[in-house]
Amino acid sequence: MKVEGLFTVKNGNKKQSIKNKFVESGTEALILPMLIIRSTANENGYGNNYNIEIGSDTTTATEREMVSLVNSISNNPDNTSIDVVQNDDEYYVKYTATWDSGSVSGTLGEVGINLYIPDHTNVNSDYNPQPPYKIGWIDSFVQLLSRICEADGDFTSFTIDETSPLVIEYKLSLTYQV
Repeated sequence: MKVEGLFTVKNGNKKQSIKNKFVESGTEALILPMLIIRSTANENGYGNNYNIEIGSDTTTATEREMVSLVNSISNNPDNTSIDVVQNDDEYYVKYTATWDSGSVSGTLGEVGINLYIPDHTNVNSDYNPQPPYKIGWIDSFVQLLSRICEADGDFTSFTIDETSPLVIEYKLSLTYQV
């Protein structure tokens, strides 16, 4: 089985696709929530409570212990969507955030996705991987799953073209391989 995350950054005539690097909290909590995604309204899985965040930092490398972007651009996206797809050999969730023309400006130097992830430091013994899916964590909250940035060589930073929408897509997939 292969687990992979992919960011796609689109703005005007620019488009870049970048494989992510999972941070510690994302890695530790990844598998169980992926197994319990049942729909985009699932209150226990990644189909609920997420945000794609953009930032301007161009010099700080991603570290495993990171919990947030270095210099977040505080504008929330104007539109978001989630697609959950399963076919014969792949299961994925695609998150999309769109900032309308003129709603965000500055340098895009880092991108992150924050998902509803169980707090792995506060585990109880009431774990059940079968329906009704007791996930074994007492607390859950939205936290950083993955970050890409210019400092790591993931993409080249750029000044956001305010005359075009900025679209960020993140695809998290499980691929079954024999």
